[in-house]
Amino acid sequence: MTSPPGRPYRSVVRNDWPYTRAFVVQLAAETDIAAGRLVGRIEHVASTRSARFGSLDELLAAMKEMLADPTGSGKYRAIGGDCGPASD
Repeated sequence: MTSPPGRPYRSVVRNDWPYTRAFVVQLAAETDIAAGRLVGRIEHVASTRSARFGSLDELLAAMKEMLADPTGSGKYRAIGGDCGPASD
């Protein structure tokens, strides 16, 4: 990874930042932050549940749901599903 000028890159693992609260966010090609368009996919590291989002509100709602339901019994699926909300 390239470091910003004058600032060395450091990968720090902090004990007070639990992996159960970690996410990977992948932005789609159609994301345009300047235009207020946020599209992509989020994955909860601990449970491997993931969801697609089409706005900042949807991203935050998915994070909230995944953090509130650590066992994975909520509406989002573990990897291997379709990455969308689970259907009944």
